[in-house]
This record gives sequence, structure tokens and C-alpha cells, in this order.
Amino acid sequence: MSGLLDQVEAEPRVLAGTITPVTIDPSGPRKLFLTPTQNIVIDVPQGKAGLSLKIIFLQDGTGNRTITWAGTGGCTVAFPGAATGAPALTANQFSYFELIWPRADLCVITKVIA
Repeated sequence: MSGLLDQVEAEPRVLAGTITPVTIDPSGPRKLFLTPTQNIVIDVPQGKAGLSLKIIFLQDGTGNRTITWAGTGGCTVAFPGAATGAPALTANQFSYFELIWPRADLCVITKVIA
């Protein structure tokens, strides 16, 4: 896991805390690090076809924080196969998501690690 953290340390970080919704900026950083202290909504707007973004989600010491993924501005959010977009719920545990826009109006979210 430390290698994963090393990859994001130099990138801009977003600490969600109690801020909800968290709105993704398709023109912003390609990696986000979120540590919410409550359940959060992540707004996913339209992006450019071929765009990708990685989100590292760290449960706080309480755990059980959930994510609601909301497509905004005409963007549809999809999960391939049996994926749900739910983070690991154990306290202090990481989940790692990759968001890919195959079309401007479609964002596919995969959970790489949970």
C-alpha cells in the first residue's frame, strides 16, 4: 500500500471531511485523495472522451462511510460487470477507483482495490 500512497503525495489532495457533494473537475488533477468524515456524494460531470481519473478513498477511524456517485450535466455513471462503486467500509482502509470517460456523456467507474 505504501507505493500507492507515494504515487499520490505529489498530486493535489482533496480532503472531503464534511464537504458534500464533492464535484469532480474534469480539467483538474488526475488523482484525488478523499478522507470523508461522513457519507459523501461525488458529482461526476461530463468529461472529454478518453479522460481518466483516479480516486483514493481512505475511510476515517470510524469507517462505514459510503459514496453516492451522481452523474451531473447529462453524464451517465456506469459500473462494469458486478462492480458497485462501494468503498471498503472498514475503518482506516483504502479503496482505489478509476474513472474513465469513453464518451463525454458516459463515465465508467471501476474499483481497482478495496
